[in-house]
Amino acid sequence: MSSLEDDDDIIIIEESICTSTTSRRSPLRIPDDSPGPSNCLPFYEEGCSDAPKMMKLDSYERFLDIEDNLTKPSEFRSSSHVKISDHLSAEVQEVLYGDGEEFIEPSEKKKRKVPKKVLSEVQLQKQAEKKRKAIEREISASIKSKCEQYMFCHVSRRIFDEFPESEIRTRMLFAERNIHEQLICDEDRPDMQVLWYRKCIEAVEADGAVDKREYFAPQHIFAVVLTSDSFKVLIRSKSIEDFVAAQKLSYSVANSTLVLIVFGKDSHQLFSFSIELFDCYRTQLHYVHSAQEFAMYLAQISRALAKMERSLAHRDRLIVDVEKGVKDAPPDELVRDWWNKMLAVICRMQDGQRRAIVAAYPNPLLASKRFQEMGYTLAVRELSDLQTEAGRRLGPVMAHRLFMILTDVSGTEIVG
Repeated sequence: MSSLEDDDDIIIIEESICTSTTSRRSPLRIPDDSPGPSNCLPFYEEGCSDAPKMMKLDSYERFLDIEDNLTKPSEFRSSSHVKISDHLSAEVQEVLYGDGEEFIEPSEKKKRKVPKKVLSEVQLQKQAEKKRKAIEREISASIKSKCEQYMFCHVSRRIFDEFPESEIRTRMLFAERNIHEQLICDEDRPDMQVLWYRKCIEAVEADGAVDKREYFAPQHIFAVVLTSDSFKVLIRSKSIEDFVAAQKLSYSVANSTLVLIVFGKDSHQLFSFSIELFDCYRTQLHYVHSAQEFAMYLAQISRALAKMERSLAHRDRLIVDVEKGVKDAPPDELVRDWWNKMLAVICRMQDGQRRAIVAAYPNPLLASKRFQEMGYTLAVRELSDLQTEAGRRLGPVMAHRLFMILTDVSGTEIVG
């Protein structure tokens, strides 16, 4: 009985009445001191001093409701999903973090803009560098892989009129070599000359911009075409030297080489005369027997001139040698060293020829006086017979060049 009486004191609590310990109580509102209905309507009336406080409290209540809904288990959540608007998130940030500057992550900040002036300068520099590289590639191609396409052969119309078949053969041969555009027929020239021009390209910088400059440079060689009859007339009248001198004076390039192309059979009687003509006037004689040989000869000269630029670029040497010479030595040794370096910068001067000249004439000043006293013919003949270590002669061409250099008194003779 005592046990039953004790059971009467037990109180049964239903689960439906029990509230969750995790639920939050809504915060108490601040009571309004003024009697009657509150006249603080933040959304309808203006000028109320308590309106900002009430707006903050309402925002804070909504924030707590959203947080409470998110912390509930999924089965106790309402079916409608709560969407946090941008306006609400801004209000909550303002309540919790003030102005909200610390709430924004650094990655969300706007990137710093580059001024338009600086951006345009950078773009101009990139464009100028890109254009400069393109011009350099074109210059390299004009010397190496596409050198023949930058060498132009100008033929006078009178030549093709005098030898009609030569025009067809020449155009066909140039077309086979894919340089038909490089063969140009000058209609207005009254002479019988064949001229060669190289198309040169340079990169010119002006006011921060890079421009391409193109110009045509005449080559050091040109040709004059003669018939066999006209050539015989020049030989018999002994006016060939005057004719050659007049042709070379009419050409714009100094120290040029003239080629006389003669249509006809070659004469062995003029062999010695052709050597003297080259020694004195730097003029060659070339005989052609047909229009095909004439076309082939022009194409060969064009290819040789086109490839010469590449070989000259590799052989580019300074006039002033940077190698150290002899400092402490007798005067004769110093003169010999200076003479050796002078011969080293002459074009097409081989090492064997240079050693032979220095061994035969160790003092260039004494050699110059001797050659002036001997005269051109004897001096050139003596220099031509000079032999190298391998037994080869110096030759009339190099002998003529050396004589002109040593006997020049005006200083206008070009070394090379």
